[in-house]
Amino acid sequence: MRREIIYAQLNNPQKGITDIVTRTNNCHTDTRMRKYYQAALLITAVVSLVSLLFYRHEYNRLRYVLEYFDYFGKPSQEASKVNCPKEKVEIEKIYVGLNEPLSAWQRIDDDLYVYSSYVTNNRKIQTISYGKLTNPNLDCNVFFEDLLTPIPGIFSFTIIGNTSDIPGRTAYRGYGLICEYTENMIPVGVTFQPRDQILFNANSPLLAVKNQAKSLTYNGSALCIVPPLNIPISRSEMISFLNFHELVGMNHFVIYDYGIPNAFHKAIRKMAQDSHPKWNFTYEVVPWNFPIREIHPNVIRNIIEADCLYRTFNKVMYAATVSWEEYIVLKYHHVVSDLLIDFERTKMYGNRYVVQTQTFCTQQKDDKRSTNSTPIILRKTLTSPNALDANHLYIYKPHESLNVKNIKTLKTAANLIIVNRYVSCNDYNANNVESNKYEPSILRFAGDIQSSPIYRRFIAGKMFDFE
Repeated sequence: MRREIIYAQLNNPQKGITDIVTRTNNCHTDTRMRKYYQAALLITAVVSLVSLLFYRHEYNRLRYVLEYFDYFGKPSQEASKVNCPKEKVEIEKIYVGLNEPLSAWQRIDDDLYVYSSYVTNNRKIQTISYGKLTNPNLDCNVFFEDLLTPIPGIFSFTIIGNTSDIPGRTAYRGYGLICEYTENMIPVGVTFQPRDQILFNANSPLLAVKNQAKSLTYNGSALCIVPPLNIPISRSEMISFLNFHELVGMNHFVIYDYGIPNAFHKAIRKMAQDSHPKWNFTYEVVPWNFPIREIHPNVIRNIIEADCLYRTFNKVMYAATVSWEEYIVLKYHHVVSDLLIDFERTKMYGNRYVVQTQTFCTQQKDDKRSTNSTPIILRKTLTSPNALDANHLYIYKPHESLNVKNIKTLKTAANLIIVNRYVSCNDYNANNVESNKYEPSILRFAGDIQSSPIYRRFIAGKMFDFE
């Protein structure tokens, strides 16, 4: 405490009487008052800042609404008075036509078979074939609209890669038979016959030619599914496959059919055609009567992949060839095409994307949290050793891959996308589970999988109730 003299006056000079006025200052009181002032200023500043941010938020909302009305116009008063009755919301189904052409294997001679024919952007008919063709010893004839007689074409061929794995038949492989024409007309059919037959052979197999669109018409994604490794395959496994890939946007299915019951096809087609607001997929079936038995599955897969590229050309943005046992799993995204588009935005561009795979042996014990009705992809969570090197999968852009000489391939990161394979392992050892790796990435989709209307309909027993 401090005392100050602030006034002094001499009242009586003879007696020396003086009036003295003093003031006492309290330092602690001044300090406390100063802190109060600072706190009040701080509170005022915070309130002002919050008010400013709130004002800015409301201003932006109002500006957005005004811009919306400026662009789209104001809603009419009459429309706002209409009472819409409650009705079922329907989604317009997109017909992609991936079952065209409806192909089947036909024999040209004892060593060569043909399956399907396509025309893309050039005047060349591409035919998928398999067999023995060591020399260009064929002639081709092209049928055109409004012409009764065929016109000879120019024959050549290409080799479909990795399709010569048959022991003792190294000359047997997949081929792309090319018949080039010069006429400015639309081809509707093509035949191939040995070159030593000078005249046109009317008994030669006639393949219908599918003329694909000149430009990309749809930005969807398709899966071409090879025949199952083990026949018969259970309904639950096929439903699990279709349900999961519909969730991740690979929802246009082309089934290369060998051994799947017609009742299953009928039920899934019925669902696909149903205008249900909670699912949107197409389901197309093409025959696969491959003429040679005991052939390696990879040969079948590579031939189907070649056909798949032409079949989906300019019909979808992305296409991949998979088996019923394989699942394309995203680590962060929810739709496959979203990830691929993000690659392009960051200049990671390719005509096709290669995805690593990992194998889950189905002999392993189920996850402790699963039940009997849980899909197998949620019950098996341990990968086998060296699983990343087991195989790989290509996701193509068909409209680009068939128009370039050298396909640019982009390798995707396993921490973004990977393929899970659920197969029976020949070398599985139940006593060596310590070497397996826990891989729960697909579990992030567990809720969506088990609550999806497709899965719930199957579990309720309503999917095949027409039987």
